[in-house]
Amino acid sequence: MSSEVERFQGGEVVLSRPSRGYPRPGFFTQAGQLDRQRESEHSERMRQLYRDAEFNLAKSDKKLAEFLKDLENLTRANIEAKFDANKIHRTSKLLDEDDPELRARFGVLDDDWFGLLRLLLDDLGIVNGSPS
Repeated sequence: MSSEVERFQGGEVVLSRPSRGYPRPGFFTQAGQLDRQRESEHSERMRQLYRDAEFNLAKSDKKLAEFLKDLENLTRANIEAKFDANKIHRTSKLLDEDDPELRARFGVLDDDWFGLLRLLLDDLGIVNGSPS
């Protein structure tokens, strides 16, 4: 028979696993206590390493989230600046055209705007740019 099927427990066959190379010392011996103590220390070190790894991962996730937020804000500001530049370019191009009908419409709109501005300044008591 195979060496894996040699132990019996309560009438059932139990597969034996190969040891780590050396048999464990007796439970109540000094060597057994030292073995359990070292195994406990090893387990504690492994748990602490795992906690440190999780903490560092969370810290790097936080930094990544902040970086992505800053990147998104910069991208949004860049796009808004491009739209503003495009709007200014289109406006200046529109105002430079030599279309007499368009110039007449702009003149009417400007007259209306200045009329509203004069009314607003009169309501505030400002005449010729200085308070009266």
